[in-house]
Amino acid sequence: MLDTVIGFILNTVLALAILIIGRFIARHVSARVGSAVEKSNDDVTLGKFVASLTYVALIAFIIIAAMGQLGTETASLVAILAAAGLPCRVLWPISPLALC
Repeated sequence: MLDTVIGFILNTVLALAILIIGRFIARHVSARVGSAVEKSNDDVTLGKFVASLTYVALIAFIIIAAMGQLGTETASLVAILAAAGLPCRVLWPISPLALC
């Protein structure tokens, strides 16, 4: 009984650490991506959009990683994300400016 409680507490602490550290990394990566887009295109709006898109995508994967640490089955969530990205990949050859 005590081992189960300690294991749950440890997994919860690790999941919170994944969320906190992942959010920190996602903010910095998205800021760098946004500034790189702004420098290359001189378009502030596009830079902010790409930075936001990068942040949301990274946070989605971070949440899935934290849920996996808690023991939640994440295969269906990964399948949903893959299915959501499929139309973007199909449309990419048609329009190189597709936002996916």
